[in-house]
Amino acid sequence: MAEFGNGEFAWFIKVWFTIYSSLTYCYFMCGNIPIGIPRLLSILPIIYIFIILPLNLSSVHLSVSAGFCISWLASFKLILLSFDAGPLSFNLPLVRFLAIGSLPINIKQSKPSSSSSGHIQGLYYYAAQVVFLGLVLYTYWYFEQCNYKPNFMVMNLLYLFHLCFMLEPILVMSSAVWFTIYSSLTYCYFMCGNIPIGIPRLLSILPIIYIFIILPLNLSSVHLSVSAGFCISWLASFKLILLSFDAGPLSFNLPLVHFLAIGSLPINIKQSKPSSSSSGHIQGLYYYAAQVVFLGLVLYTYWYFEQCNYKPNFMVMNLLYLFHLCFMLEPILVMSSALARLLFDLDVEPPFGNCVFLSTSFHDFWGRRWNLMVSSILKSIVYKPLRRIFKKSWGIYIAIVATFLVSGLMHELLFFYMCREQPCWDVLCYLILQGICLAMEIKVKRVWNGKWQLNPWISAPLLYVFLITSDSLLLFPAFERLRVEIIVIEEIANFTKLLKDVLVNTKVQLSSAAGP
Repeated sequence: MAEFGNGEFAWFIKVWFTIYSSLTYCYFMCGNIPIGIPRLLSILPIIYIFIILPLNLSSVHLSVSAGFCISWLASFKLILLSFDAGPLSFNLPLVRFLAIGSLPINIKQSKPSSSSSGHIQGLYYYAAQVVFLGLVLYTYWYFEQCNYKPNFMVMNLLYLFHLCFMLEPILVMSSAVWFTIYSSLTYCYFMCGNIPIGIPRLLSILPIIYIFIILPLNLSSVHLSVSAGFCISWLASFKLILLSFDAGPLSFNLPLVHFLAIGSLPINIKQSKPSSSSSGHIQGLYYYAAQVVFLGLVLYTYWYFEQCNYKPNFMVMNLLYLFHLCFMLEPILVMSSALARLLFDLDVEPPFGNCVFLSTSFHDFWGRRWNLMVSSILKSIVYKPLRRIFKKSWGIYIAIVATFLVSGLMHELLFFYMCREQPCWDVLCYLILQGICLAMEIKVKRVWNGKWQLNPWISAPLLYVFLITSDSLLLFPAFERLRVEIIVIEEIANFTKLLKDVLVNTKVQLSSAAGP
């Protein structure tokens, strides 16, 4: 109980720190925005934060108190402030502004007439659906235990309830997440362009970044939460930070559709269009098709080991994790780039260099071939600013290690989205080690100054021996600890079962409609 109390108290402090930080942002930033809809749009991210904040408190008393004071009263006061009404005013001292905004007090006698019953009813509606889904699953289990085969009509009703109660909450949650993403990016597009470049614009974007970081926590699927974490919490947030300083791929001069596509997809716009040929494109199609086939073989191997109750040795599992990572990441990013070209007519950079497996050095692997889109973002947001600060020759080594440090922190965030457990920091150590090795390689090349160079036929095997060894010692134990293969198998099995139920239920309904 003491541990629970300490944890709850820590969350309570974090919640109220977020409240006062958000109100301070409103006090200093929103007063410069015209009264009415523009000011309301600038305050909407804060209202969203206030609505979800009580969900971080497990205590009923604390969550209800925060919901009443913040999600309800404070949000309504901010809405009134958007139209220069209500108890809040930018003419108040900051301390009074914070007190009136966060406490259930009112200076004026007028009360907001609306309530949050519609939102609460929505929550109860979907909560009831989850309860009914549990009853349907229990009914399946009960029939199985009793070895009872129900009649045709009962099974049809169970399939129908299973489909409705399972599919709708998932779609609603996913739709809500992506609606929030595009609404937030639209807010940035219309509102933040009027704010001066630099720290002021960054402060106006910080609430959106906070929303992007917590959004994947609303998704229970590992594939969806990690994908949203990578595309939104990491890349979109970094792109918005660069936009604050008028850098990066985003620009207010872009059409809104292009702004939303570049902000939400893992793509980067080409600076210059190199000449290409159709033969290269065809080779690329075969290359990525082969990767998808090999990914299927890896997933089948996971399933086969699970069915046979066979636990392979350390080296076999490491190879499977390596192939899983390589064959899954590149096709996903390539499909995102193809989608951007097809739908939005954007000329995007290739997400990976040619033939990652042909790398001959750390610089060749991390700088020219592996995940070039992420490398470009990290270079703009970490490496270049640090090089402007540390202009000496040794500054490049600090910038390189710091870039890998930031990358490691973001990878730990993705692993947190996957398992929702306290990180062990092994992935962070792995990427810091890669950064140190890259810095040492550059230092050695500078000392030799091109007088002596290792043959690629020797350097490439040495590189991959080191990468596989470090992967096995630092990176893949995280996969083993999370039992990634089990998670993947379960999610694929659940999706397959849901699809099968849909098809069976549709066939049954069509047969019933056709009659005898």
